[in-house]
Amino acid sequence: MPTANRQLIVIADDITGAAEIAGIGWRLGLRVNLVMYRGEETIAWPEPCDLLVFATDTRSMTEAKAVEETVRIAHAVKNMGCTHIFKKTDSALRGHIAIELRTLMEITGITCALLLPQNPSRGRTIEKGTYYIDKTPLNKTTFANDPEFPATTAKVSKLLFHKHSGTILTPRKRMRKRGLYIAEAATIEDVKRRAGEIKEGILAAGGADFFTACLTAGGYTANAFTPFEGIRSKHALIVLGSTNSHSPADFSYVRRQDIVQYNIPAVLFYREAPQQWIEKMKRAYVRHDSLGLYINHPLRKGRDIALRLREEMGKVVVALLSERIPQELIIEGGATAFSILKRTAWSIFSVECEVIPGVIRMTPVRNPDITITLKPGSYPWGNLFK
Repeated sequence: MPTANRQLIVIADDITGAAEIAGIGWRLGLRVNLVMYRGEETIAWPEPCDLLVFATDTRSMTEAKAVEETVRIAHAVKNMGCTHIFKKTDSALRGHIAIELRTLMEITGITCALLLPQNPSRGRTIEKGTYYIDKTPLNKTTFANDPEFPATTAKVSKLLFHKHSGTILTPRKRMRKRGLYIAEAATIEDVKRRAGEIKEGILAAGGADFFTACLTAGGYTANAFTPFEGIRSKHALIVLGSTNSHSPADFSYVRRQDIVQYNIPAVLFYREAPQQWIEKMKRAYVRHDSLGLYINHPLRKGRDIALRLREEMGKVVVALLSERIPQELIIEGGATAFSILKRTAWSIFSVECEVIPGVIRMTPVRNPDITITLKPGSYPWGNLFK
């Protein structure tokens, strides 16, 4: 892992994960750019920075498509001359983690990778080969109902290595020169010890706690920042893309600003959004200069349904943006955020602040008049809607 003043590349498998990493870099005083990666073979540097975070959408792709995308971005990053790479993965082991890591290793020539996805700071641990959230096995949590990657077991070897080989490192074991390893860790101190083992020639991968530990082990220290105290503008477009989201009416900010909210029609799970409903949303948005959209229907499982829903949500929100650009665009859910932002002209973002870990506010370089807030579905909002 690089020490202070040496540039670092992060490749994330979804945009909220990328934003979370960018927020950590911002917290530690780095110059950070976040780039929406859209399959380009060559990538131009947006501007000089210490940390360049690429947001892909490989978690939402099929395994074959995820590998193709990983091949493209790995070659692009290699052609940029970058050797210091961190691979951001889902903390609950959703996605095509093992095959993406092996593909990245093959193209970059790295022979050893250490994966530490769990975040003990959020009660997410791996102990004796089992993944827990607040001491509950993963398959007994809400992740069992994930529409794309339901946790059918809490055994890490079955979750991660059912198709691809790898080794689980217990606390006393160390890595060898070759192989893909996933480390057990139940405390932040465990994570820090593993971060201290990252040297040249080892690909570090995993979650926010591990990334933070790797940076602090390299000499970065947190700066003091004024805590974010809530949105002040009433010109907001709020999109809660996680299934079974609470109504925005639960937020005091929404009630105070009298922002109108709509539960998206259940038909979007199965077919295109009705044009009549889209036009109704446009009229409401223009009339009120703000709008809240959320999903609160009985859960539908399956990749095809999840893909259609996020694509339709993306089309609807971009139709609203074509009517008027709000001062605040707030999006919950990584796949939904990527579906929306890939349809815009915005591709490079600068971090404005970190509300709380995982909830990031950023502005497009081309349009600094709008602030975009991203939040993973399972994270709290902090003071955003205070």
